[in-house]
Order: sequence, then C-alpha cells, then structure tokens
Amino acid sequence: MSGKQIEKQIERLKEVLAIAVREKATDIQLLPGHAPVIKFPEKSTEYGTTDLTAESIRIFADYMLASYYEDSDTIKNKSFSYELENIARFRVTPFTSSGKLCLSIRIIPIEIKSFEELNLPKEISNIAQLQSGLVLITGAAAQGKSTTISAILEEINRTREAATVITIEDPIEFTYKKRKAIITQREIGQDAATLEEALEQTLRHSPNVVMTSEIRNKESFEGVLTLAETGHLVISSIRTSGAENTILRILDYYNEPERKSIRNRLATSLKVIISQKLIRTAPSQIAERIPVCEILNVSSAVAETIRIANQTIYATKSFDKELINFVKEGKIDPDIALCHATNPHLVQQAYNSLHQKDESKGN
Repeated sequence: MSGKQIEKQIERLKEVLAIAVREKATDIQLLPGHAPVIKFPEKSTEYGTTDLTAESIRIFADYMLASYYEDSDTIKNKSFSYELENIARFRVTPFTSSGKLCLSIRIIPIEIKSFEELNLPKEISNIAQLQSGLVLITGAAAQGKSTTISAILEEINRTREAATVITIEDPIEFTYKKRKAIITQREIGQDAATLEEALEQTLRHSPNVVMTSEIRNKESFEGVLTLAETGHLVISSIRTSGAENTILRILDYYNEPERKSIRNRLATSLKVIISQKLIRTAPSQIAERIPVCEILNVSSAVAETIRIANQTIYATKSFDKELINFVKEGKIDPDIALCHATNPHLVQQAYNSLHQKDESKGN
C-alpha cells in the first residue's frame, strides 16, 4: 500500500470516529470484512458500504499507537488511549478474531460534565470533600463509572486549593485542566508496570487523593485498601451491582480465616459505595440515558453491620427509590422504571399513588 493510500485509510477512519462522536454513539468497532460499526446504547449500525481489511485496521492501530512508541504487534490485548484533537478521547482495546486484529473503541468526551449535567444525586458531590477513606463506584461495564469518577475529581479540582491528586489508570481516559488542585495522571504500562507497583510508588509522593483503575483481583484491592488505611482518600471502581454484592465480592477475594480481619478493615476505611446503572429515559432507542444510583454511606451503624458476618446491609438510598424519584420528576418513563426495578411492585405502588394524587388535583 502506497503512502497516499495509507494516509487515505487513516483519514477515513478518523472521520468515522468524528461522526460517531457527533452522533452521540458510545463505541466503534473495526472488524475485518465489515464496514466500521458505530454502536449506540440500544443498537448498532455499519457506517458506509466499504468493508475494512485486516491491513487497514492494523495501519490505523499503528497510527494511534505512535505516541506510545509501540505498534499493534507489541501492544497485544492491552487497552490504550487516543485523542482526536478538539473532538474526543478514545479508549482503544485491540483483540483478535480468527487471528486477525480487531479494535473496540470507547468514546470518552473531552469536556468533563458536572454532577447536574450528569443527573447524579447531589450528595455525591460531598465525596470531593472527604479527607481520607475508600470510595467505591460500582456497576457493570459501560454503566458510567468512569464518568462519575471524573465528575468527582473535577469537583476536587475546582474546590480544593493545592490538593495533590494522583490518578493511576489503564489507560488514561479523562484529562483535567489546571484549576485549584494539582493532578498527576499515571498510566499502567507507561509510568508503572502494574497497578500494584504504581500504588506502592504513590505512597512516596504524599498525595491527598488517589484514583485507581478498576479493581480486578485480591492484589489490586489489597493495594487500594492499604492506601486508604494510610490516611489518603482513595477512589476506585469495581464491576459489581449493589452495595451488599460489592462487599460480598470483596470478601470472596479472601479465604475464610482472613474474612473477620477484612470486615474490620472495611468497616474502618470504607466511606461510600455508589452502585449505578445507565437507564433510558423513554422507550425510544435514541432516548437519553441517565444514571440511577444506589448509595451506601458508611455510618457507625453500617460499619458495625459490616463487621458482623451474615448481616444484611441496606443502602442509604436504594436503587428503587431513585427510580421512583425520577418517575415523579418526569425524567424516566414509568414503564422503563418498572423494567429495571429491583422490586417492581414497590415502584408500581409509588406510581399509582402519584397518579391518584394527580387525578384528585385535576378534579
């Protein structure tokens, strides 16, 4: 392939990324034998009629990897970030299918939205003022965990004079403008070999706040918890649903003799668990999605419950109550709320009560 042909292939795929951002897509997939696939929350569509070749995907991967001094042969299955200037950032994850390179690309907005713009509960902003402890943002993949964390960090950036913030990411996603805080962003692979190594190094840099990439195993959780125990505010994420399930997942990292100790450590250091789902506001496939959150604030009473085995842990603000609030405010269609409710009967009762009140006002 000539230099001009290579340049044309790169420009074509950069145009696909820009179009996906403009159309408010969530992801792009580049697969050999298919036109570029642009993905939305409820549908996918192929862009154009020209199928991609394995060579064109490899050329584009190598182009995006130029700043890493790596190429598609050496990066293997590790995610990396790429920025299309003034348009968006992207988290790029290479993988293979039948031995051929494919790319899964997640869109990351350049502008960090506020809590209000994201429809997040107001009390989440209080996390930015915590001085120490562990904060966990939980949820399944693609449920807005990174976006919520970015809003918290931006609030710290906006309000805490000279606070030292270190992020440890795999890869770096959102980037932060210089405001009141001092934010250093480190990437696994470039700035440290592993999350565990980066956490150990972080202790030497005297941060006030540390944000780490997703917790995937006992070793990474142990590093995160230890950092919180040393007097830092640590914010991280984990793929679980609900506060109680999050604590159970953490306990599963440890064998039975260790669990009493880990319960005590969690009760002492854990401050907040936020579990969220992104839910369509209406049945339409192009409807906006907003986060519905379950929140567990760890009071002294909750801490005591965490210490005791086989005790049910109840969220401070439940997922269903948030759904009901959104229905009352007219932000979520009642039928959509019922589809996602943990207890549909409770949500239906609340909606019926609201509907009856509206009818009595009308009479």
